Amino acid sequence: MDLKFQMQAKIQKPLEEVFEAVYDPKKLSQYFTTAGASGYNTRVVMNFESLDPRSTLIKISESGWKETQEGLESSYGNCHGWTQMICCLKAYLEYAINLRKGYF
Repeated sequence: MDLKFQMQAKIQKPLEEVFEAVYDPKKLSQYFTTAGASGYNTRVVMNFESLDPRSTLIKISESGWKETQEGLESSYGNCHGWTQMICCLKAYLEYAINLRKGYF
């Protein structure tokens, strides 16, 4: 069994703005992270595709967990985390809403 996943979302902002919101740690911390990340040695791939001048498709995939119960559970947790990140990104860029404020 190959433990991997992919999720995607359309963000109604230009590609450059979406990329910067993910790439720039100061911008990323405005809607998602509060500290660094650590854990498994997996492979994360992010693709940014311009759909038109005002919208971007972002795809995030992750693979490389060990085929164990712990690896399976960790992959589910990371899938949940990346899905939450994409939702937070969309809310922040499109509506200036920080979904994580007061979440934890």
